[in-house]
Amino acid sequence: MDESPLASGEHCRKESQANLARLRGPHTLRMTVKITGKMKRPRLLIIEEDDQLREMMQLMALRSGYRAETAGSAEEGLPIFMNGTFDLVLVDFGMPGMDGCEFARRIKASSPNIPVCLTTGLEKDDIPGGLSRCSVDALLLKPFTFGEFRRTICKLLT
Repeated sequence: MDESPLASGEHCRKESQANLARLRGPHTLRMTVKITGKMKRPRLLIIEEDDQLREMMQLMALRSGYRAETAGSAEEGLPIFMNGTFDLVLVDFGMPGMDGCEFARRIKASSPNIPVCLTTGLEKDDIPGGLSRCSVDALLLKPFTFGEFRRTICKLLT
């Protein structure tokens, strides 16, 4: 897979569609994941309001050997998290209703050892109230590449 950026927002819609088509392509079926012994694949929860970006992130996670569930909002994602067992959460910062920082604080209050990665198109210094209010373990700036996505997840899971 190439290192072209993941799209974030209307101005990148065509690039997002092209990346999604590549991820859905026949090469996806050829990917295999070797699991040995009693090792289990880490389970991710991806919360992203943009349908195409959410699907693309899920496909990237699956291609990287992870299990992934998705939600389109923090309100939708909270009960999924509370009723499941997840190894890592990726949450978009700028969503209507509950934002990614509030979601991360709620997750950390109940499950402080679960890594949370905030995804955003904003620079770190442009996050209202600052990144420190978010209780997150990592920040993934949009647009990001497949390699950046994988490296961030790998770092958080080790």
